[in-house]
Amino acid sequence: MTHPSPNGARPRPRRYSRSPPSFTRLALLAALALVALAQIVAAAGPVIGIDYGSEWFKVATVRPGRPLDLVLNRESKRKTHSLLTLRKGERYFGSDSAALAPRFPSTTFPHLKSLLGKLANSTEAQEYAKVFPVKLTADPIRGTVRLAGLGDNETYSVEELVAMQLAHARSQAEETLKRPINDAVITIPPFLTQVERQSMLTAANLAGLRVLALLHDETAVAINYAMTRQFPKPQHHVFYDVGAGSTVASLIKFETERRTIKATVQSVGFDTSLGGLAIDALLADHLAAEFSATNKDKLKQPLASNPRARAKLLKEAARVKTILSVNSQVMAGIESLHEDRNLRVVVTRAQLEEFVAPLKERVLAPLRKALKGGALTADKLDSLVVVGGGVRVPQIQKWLEELVGSDKIAKNVNGDEAAVLGATWRSAVLARSFKVQREIQVQDGLPYAVTIGAKGATLFPAQAPMVPYVPTTTSGVLKSVTIKKKEELVLPLGADELGSFATVYTKDLNESTSDQKLTFKLDTFGIVSITNATGTVTIPGSGGLLGIGKAPDTNETVAITAEMIQAIPALEGDELKAAESRLANWDKTERNRQAKEAARNSLESLVYSARDKSTDANMEKVATAEELETMGNAARAAGDWLDETDEDDMTVDQLKTKRAELATAMDVVVGRWKQVQAWFMEMRTNAKELNQTEAVTTWIDEYEEKDKFDLEEVKAKAGALQSQVDDKRKKEAEEAARKLAEELEKRKAEEEARRKAEAEELIRKAAEELAAKQKAEEAAAAEKDTKSKNASGDEAKSAEQPTSSSSTTASASSSASGSATSTASATTPAATSTAKPTQGDASKKGEHDEL
Repeated sequence: MTHPSPNGARPRPRRYSRSPPSFTRLALLAALALVALAQIVAAAGPVIGIDYGSEWFKVATVRPGRPLDLVLNRESKRKTHSLLTLRKGERYFGSDSAALAPRFPSTTFPHLKSLLGKLANSTEAQEYAKVFPVKLTADPIRGTVRLAGLGDNETYSVEELVAMQLAHARSQAEETLKRPINDAVITIPPFLTQVERQSMLTAANLAGLRVLALLHDETAVAINYAMTRQFPKPQHHVFYDVGAGSTVASLIKFETERRTIKATVQSVGFDTSLGGLAIDALLADHLAAEFSATNKDKLKQPLASNPRARAKLLKEAARVKTILSVNSQVMAGIESLHEDRNLRVVVTRAQLEEFVAPLKERVLAPLRKALKGGALTADKLDSLVVVGGGVRVPQIQKWLEELVGSDKIAKNVNGDEAAVLGATWRSAVLARSFKVQREIQVQDGLPYAVTIGAKGATLFPAQAPMVPYVPTTTSGVLKSVTIKKKEELVLPLGADELGSFATVYTKDLNESTSDQKLTFKLDTFGIVSITNATGTVTIPGSGGLLGIGKAPDTNETVAITAEMIQAIPALEGDELKAAESRLANWDKTERNRQAKEAARNSLESLVYSARDKSTDANMEKVATAEELETMGNAARAAGDWLDETDEDDMTVDQLKTKRAELATAMDVVVGRWKQVQAWFMEMRTNAKELNQTEAVTTWIDEYEEKDKFDLEEVKAKAGALQSQVDDKRKKEAEEAARKLAEELEKRKAEEEARRKAEAEELIRKAAEELAAKQKAEEAAAAEKDTKSKNASGDEAKSAEQPTSSSSTTASASSSASGSATSTASATTPAATSTAKPTQGDASKKGEHDEL
């Protein structure tokens, strides 16, 4: 069963991509930001953040060694125009496209983001065509916008053109880092619909990027805001952004839990068409009216019929708006605006305020909605952080001050770079290959409720946390809906005031199906999909007779088929393959063109060099007239071929062949000159080493004055000097070897003498120690003998004491005998000691002999 889409195109099932103030104050904040950025520790390949705006885009990267860095474009600028121009098979981006836009407005594509996922008959597309002189057509299958290219039948989808710009942003980072880049976080407005979000993912995939996240612009700014701040208590800040194409106000709550900063998006208000471009258009209309009034009755065709004039008016209006932000008046001027007539008119700030006065309520409405959605009054707001180029208009600042108070207005972030730095920080977190030492957790959701059914029942409420605090591979929100119907369902999906974006169909139902359960997922890209579909089937009970004793009926869950058809089909299937093929052809063509340009430039450079050298007096010194003529003829032939051959008919191989032929003709002459110069340089170097600089320099200077060089003579002179240098170096080497040998012998003798002295000193000390020890032992032995004699005397005295008269004589005799014996025994060891060394003495003598 098929159902037509609203635009009449054949519907197809939806397939979702799963790619995942003051100067001083700003300078201080920038310094603090550098400290915070250094807290990212890189561990793998680089990732990037892209702030893709309607008027400008910025790129920043995280890489090993330099954690967070803004990428400069080829003009060394920190931001690049979101412009693309197609001309003669070439693509021009950024400032090159901006320079070509007034001359080729029909193939210059600005503000492409506003056309993503838009039908060709939509209000947005029609307004775009009124402002920019480009040709819009409808895609025959999808009904979406296609833009005319260079050929009569050449058209491109918006996704393809945006992919070209994203690929250019990627190439800027790759040229800076000299490394391939695949992963990125891209900023988008929060109000993008399902189809617009998918279109951005498709464009990024076509550009070769794996999208880690689609991060809302103001959420990215909030991350950058939190990188350099602490929140000891909860704070509420509104980030108010007047960009080139829209205005958004996001109320975000900051709080700190366990040293982790949490940023919760509580409410969002927006105006999808109010931006700097709307103000530029008002100024452009005023300038056009002034020009028409000044040249009334002088113009053959009305100014509105000139698309180039419209492009010039818009460019001048943007300049006037910027100047009036700081000055009270400015002279607007455009040379040859229309029919060779110039525009010169003074525009005052008062006039600008008059033009924007009707926009007051539209300017304040997003802020009021954000505060109301968060149940917060202006006096409870901590600050209103303003970003975006539109807030530089003084009248807009005045209106904001009237609503929240001048003390609440904060200009404490870099409005141009805060979003891209916040996106890059987020890319480092999601890449999982970088360690972010300061954790900032973010919770964000769609600013509108997703509804289901004809009555618009809420499926996902506004700000349902599609981005949780801690991102995981299963992050997102799941919601199941049970519908008690037996027949096939047709359920529209919508988004508040944005209207229906898809329809869900169920089919292949069992006859006994009683209800149907559908599970939806809101993923981290803000895209709704069906993850599961089941039905409840009633199975009658069996058994029993006439219903008596029958088993009860049972319910069984079975899978059913559910399909989501988008109101605006995605770029997929054969169309996607065709887009990939066209982009691949563009890339191949540009690579070939760049190779051809390099080969042509190389040949042209060689032609000019050969022409100069064929008449160079120096070349005449080393070449014959015939050789110089041959080189000159070869240069003229190559130059004539370049002039007469159409560039489209040239090939890289032809250019390389022509260059090789000319180089061969030049080498005969130029090679000799280079050889002579090499000999002269060698001679000067050798002369310096031989202390012959003056003589050799004089010889060379005189030789260079000759009309003709004798190469053999120069070679011989250089060879002779080289031989002298070789002989000198040989003698120096021999002398160095001799001195080294002498030094080694000297060191050897000194070492032997040192060792001998150390040995003799060791022997002397050992002998002294032995003698001292022997003397100590002899003294100990003498002391022992003395003690022994004293003991014998005491015993003798004891024996002489009389016990009885009869025994006196005997005792005396016995005592005398004992005394004699004792004396003899005491004398004998001493004599023995004197006559014969003891065992201990012998051992000491042995030790001494051994030493």
